[in-house]
Amino acid sequence: IRGQIGTLNQIILNLVTNAIHAIGEKDGCIKVQFGLSTESEKKVRLIVEDNGSGIPSEIRYHIFEPFFTTKNEKEGTGIGLTVVRRLVEEHGGVIRVKSEEGKGTTFIIEFPIVEIIQG
Repeated sequence: IRGQIGTLNQIILNLVTNAIHAIGEKDGCIKVQFGLSTESEKKVRLIVEDNGSGIPSEIRYHIFEPFFTTKNEKEGTGIGLTVVRRLVEEHGGVIRVKSEEGKGTTFIIEFPIVEIIQG
């Protein structure tokens, strides 16, 4: 993919930080995977998955809105996922979320593969 390493790091950092908060004090697991997309040979996929508290369905469509948060004032500002979505889109990608209350959340990001022309 074509992108700025700092920007891509920020995407991962924000998603992993949210996963840590979702897990809280319980023993939890966070998986970060990167590889080819299963839906298109012209895309690569980044997956960040946790087994934390999950996102209630009634607020799921708000999570990318600026300043929307379910965290305490000291824990978050509500801009992390807004920034993630903007950065993903700036890199030509798309982001989706799957979540189930009490079972966890998975963020799936797909970026276009850039062809390198040698010659």
